[in-house]
Parts: sequence; structure tokens; C-alpha cells
Amino acid sequence: APAKPSAPEGKKLGKVGRTYSYTTSTTDPDENETLYYDFSWGDTQTSGWIGPYAPGVTVTANHTWSMKGDYTVKVKAKDKYGLESAWSNATNVKMPYIPPRPFLTWLLEHFPHAFPLLRALYGA
Repeated sequence: APAKPSAPEGKKLGKVGRTYSYTTSTTDPDENETLYYDFSWGDTQTSGWIGPYAPGVTVTANHTWSMKGDYTVKVKAKDKYGLESAWSNATNVKMPYIPPRPFLTWLLEHFPHAFPLLRALYGA
């Protein structure tokens, strides 16, 4: 079976709705075999098996989280015979909530001339 892949490398803090890339690699005792990778994103989704790749090649997979939360990203590899590695060490990823714009900012943007004193005080 392939060796355990390196922990996925990529952003550890992000914003919901943006796509982020994570990389990993591993080797195989039989250097002539091709490898496939499956990333687990910690939100019940996986990348599915991607590949084939040569052993030692850096592999990139992308993911977009749709909800705020703390996620554990990990990856495993398999060879052309279906032998699977152990899961990699995990990379913890935090997707903070993006709060809506404050009401005051929205008000000043939509009614720029309605509140001159408030605009002056707010510095907008």
C-alpha cells in the first residue's frame, strides 16, 4: 500500500463561499505504480478519487465550504491495485461566519445625502 500522505497544506482560516486549494504527496514501495488521492473536507464531502499521479508528485485539490465551522481536512492514497494508505494527519481549517454589513453602513450607502450629520460623525 502507499505510504501515509503528508498532511494537506493550504489555508487554515478562510471565508465561507471561497474556494481554497490544498496539496499533498506520498510515495509507494513500488515506485512504478500510479497513485490516486481522496481528500476528506470535514463537511461530509470528499474529492472522490483523483489521479492518476506518479509517486512523489504534489497533488492539488480544491474545495469550497458553504457553512461556517471548524473542519478537519485529511487525505488518503491508493495504488492501481486498490491498496489504500492510512489517512494523513489532519489539517484544521476554520471558516468564520461573514456577518452582514452593519445597518449603518448599508443606510449611508443607500441614502448618501439623507444623513449629512450622521455621515460626518461616522466618517463615511
